[in-house]
Amino acid sequence: ALCPWLAEAFGQPVWMDNDGSVAAAGEAMLGVGQRHRDFAYLYLSYGLGGGLVIDGQVMRGARGNAGEFAGMLPAQKLERATLELLRELLAEDGVIFADVRSLLAAYDPAWPAIERWIVRSAPGLSLIISAITAVCDPEAIVFGGRLPCDLARRLIAAVQIDNLPRRGQSRPMPVLLPAEAPADACAIGAATLPLQARYFR
Repeated sequence: ALCPWLAEAFGQPVWMDNDGSVAAAGEAMLGVGQRHRDFAYLYLSYGLGGGLVIDGQVMRGARGNAGEFAGMLPAQKLERATLELLRELLAEDGVIFADVRSLLAAYDPAWPAIERWIVRSAPGLSLIISAITAVCDPEAIVFGGRLPCDLARRLIAAVQIDNLPRRGQSRPMPVLLPAEAPADACAIGAATLPLQARYFR
């Protein structure tokens, strides 16, 4: 209900979406989507979310909640792969950052806390990716959001996808990739919302 209120206040059309979905749209336009028309986008930042791209289009679901991947994790059993968790683990080592933004500005791949973060994050992401693979069968899973490319590659190496044989044959698995959009995928995707609404219905 916020869109109509803002549109009336400013006298202009207004579009709204969540960061995971618009980042997936940006990646579809200028990143992995140039090679893969079906992919799931994992948005890692303060929290964990994402988006689904099917046949080149972001799927939002009946209520706009498609891609809320963290909701797959059983409460209090598997941790969410967030950069806030990494900030907390760094603080245990005496490496203090006021927020995730300052952590990213000073990112150092040699931080010992990164290995602990991967160990704690990989099981939950493995469950999420296994579920996405079983339900959506995407060509690719993209690790993005505000995740540094080095961290994405290391996390990808730790993830395991359940692949139960079907009629004695293993299922084809999606390729796991770091995000490739050359700039802020969120901003790019948000900028496409008016274009999609006006010209690409």
